[in-house]
Amino acid sequence: MFASAPWDQSLFAAINGARWVLLDWVMPLASSTVVLLGLAVAAVVWTLRQSGLRQAGIVALALAAVVGVSDLTCGVVKKIAHRPRPLAVEHGVWAHGDAGWQHWEDPPGGGKSSFPSAHAANAMAATVVLLTVGGWRRRVLWLSGIVGYSRIYLGKHYPTDVLAGFAVGLAVGLVISVLVQSFRSRGAASPGG
Repeated sequence: MFASAPWDQSLFAAINGARWVLLDWVMPLASSTVVLLGLAVAAVVWTLRQSGLRQAGIVALALAAVVGVSDLTCGVVKKIAHRPRPLAVEHGVWAHGDAGWQHWEDPPGGGKSSFPSAHAANAMAATVVLLTVGGWRRRVLWLSGIVGYSRIYLGKHYPTDVLAGFAVGLAVGLVISVLVQSFRSRGAASPGG
């Protein structure tokens, strides 16, 4: 188990403590599994309309692969790192959960492991696939940024948790993208392909 550095705690407190009504509404959506799944489905449908069934199928499979692998990787690292979430150890945290927003003056303790952020990893991995496999423009990078920011704003992760999640997602996304490109090259080079 390791603790967060003072600068990481300070940056967390600054982001988590800067409340804004619009962000109080938007940030839970940015971390919602249902919303993120909906965005993935929308990306596949958009790819289908722009590039056809084969490309949409490739994007769908690549998205499923990167999210699965990045999520699994984060789970393994979390068990090794066993870093407590900010909500469990920091004073004055604003956190969003099933009961809505709560302000915790005293940390309740317990909870899940924080390092790295699987949400950030999954968002970055999906973004890499959309850029490299799907041929999307760099504008899609906003998705990872918003998801990462939401994890801090919601009191779930320290900034370094999010950065580590981005690193995991980037690595997984690049590996899967290279594999997809390799299979595409082989398919194009094969007779009748």
